[in-house]
Amino acid sequence: AVLRTDGIGSCLGIVIYSPLRKQGALAHISGARGVKPSVRPENIVSTMLTCLDPHVQLGAYLTGEGLLGDNDMSTVVRQSLQEHAVPLLGMDLGGQKGRSMALYCDSGRVEVYNYL
Repeated sequence: AVLRTDGIGSCLGIVIYSPLRKQGALAHISGARGVKPSVRPENIVSTMLTCLDPHVQLGAYLTGEGLLGDNDMSTVVRQSLQEHAVPLLGMDLGGQKGRSMALYCDSGRVEVYNYL
């Protein structure tokens, strides 16, 4: 299976992946103000972990927070990942570009595509 999202500009894309189970979860948090509390950065990691077995090895990847440059959701998400003992394996944050993100569940490969 391949999980994808695009239109990541000021938003934050998050992947959490289990190499043992070859399962993943992908979230796209809006960079817009006024989003529902259930999709706020402080809640998203625990919500994503309900889709995965938290007792197996997991890893995470973040991308986004570009274009507008006034969001810092990744700080909250990184803290939540640390609290849940999920290591951050990589990130592609900031800049003046939009992105798409794909997780290939069979291999755990995460691809980030940049576009203007």
